[in-house]
Amino acid sequence: MFKNYIITFFILFSISFSIVSKATTYNKIGNTTYSSDGTTYTKIGNTTYSSDGTTYTKIGNTTYSSDGTTYNKIGNTTYSSDGTTYTQIGNTTYSSN
Repeated sequence: MFKNYIITFFILFSISFSIVSKATTYNKIGNTTYSSDGTTYTKIGNTTYSSDGTTYTKIGNTTYSSDGTTYNKIGNTTYSSDGTTYTQIGNTTYSSN
């Protein structure tokens, strides 16, 4: 019986770890943000430049991306028009996917 609990724990742990490990994290240091997927973002004024060529312009609580995506920030959570949510805790931001 105890063996079944251990097996169940490892299966559930593996599933939850694989779900969490797919999320992208972003760490901000000064005006530069480093993504766990290798992308960097540099903010100058109200515009952010991504190493992948995308630019982001912030007006109020809304950010407009050059690829057409919009981002609306409410509190420490940002909602993207593509369905992704981003939660900021300290200098680290976690994405929902």
